[in-house]
Amino acid sequence: MPAIEYKYAVVAGRRSPLISLGIGLDGRWQRVAAYVDSGAFYSVFKAGFAGAIGIDWQKGEKVYVQVGDGGLIPIFLHVVDLQLRHYRFSGQIGFSQHLGVSFNLIGRVPLFEHCIVCFDDRQGIVRLDPYEMNNRNK
Repeated sequence: MPAIEYKYAVVAGRRSPLISLGIGLDGRWQRVAAYVDSGAFYSVFKAGFAGAIGIDWQKGEKVYVQVGDGGLIPIFLHVVDLQLRHYRFSGQIGFSQHLGVSFNLIGRVPLFEHCIVCFDDRQGIVRLDPYEMNNRNK
């Protein structure tokens, strides 16, 4: 499968690796934007997206993650389906009401488990090269 490229978007006046992807469960899908964050272990999405695909977000496994100011926020982990253009895979993401930024974060779990990730700041592109063995095209 060829690499998937996304042009950086402008966030707060700066070019940033913000990508569009689908998040789904049991055939219910929602399109979301997420900032590709190589420094984040978990992916954290705003709680409102969970309801759009039928998840009671507070029923997931509760863990605490450290944020940029050193504080901890609770997130609730769930396994969902994710779609990057024509590439689909399942992975664990967290939902939280306490995400203090204006965008969702997609971190090492699950994105980096399923793709080689390359940030090309000069060109303003994030390149995702899926590991084909994990592809579950539906």
